[in-house]
Amino acid sequence: MFTLLMLASTEVRACKCSIKVREFNHAVKASSLVFLGKLVEISQVSDSPIFFSATYKFVPLKTWRGESADTLMLQTGSNCNIRLQAGSTYVLYTNPGQELSICHRIISQNIQAEIEKLDRYFVKPRPLQRRNTN
Repeated sequence: MFTLLMLASTEVRACKCSIKVREFNHAVKASSLVFLGKLVEISQVSDSPIFFSATYKFVPLKTWRGESADTLMLQTGSNCNIRLQAGSTYVLYTNPGQELSICHRIISQNIQAEIEKLDRYFVKPRPLQRRNTN
């Protein structure tokens, strides 16, 4: 006796992103917006088994690159979506108008180490002053 199983298939697009895009040096160079922010509100949520989208409202606490603002609204909505938690603090690397995804470098743990790394990266070195040897 044969049993035939019919599986309902749903088109699911796999999310592919290079691990390199989440590495510190690559993320800094590729992002025009790098900031530490507290996620204060999640709105316009659409949630299904294969798709999630939301608008995230952040209060920036520190900005290394990009325009300073009182709040930043970022969206997710691709098949590479990311779910963030309201009330949590993140270091985000992105570009204005680009949807947040799992392909971005988004740090929620060991934030202090990430802040220190960014502070070192964005410090403008002072030119060495020559000493008079007269």
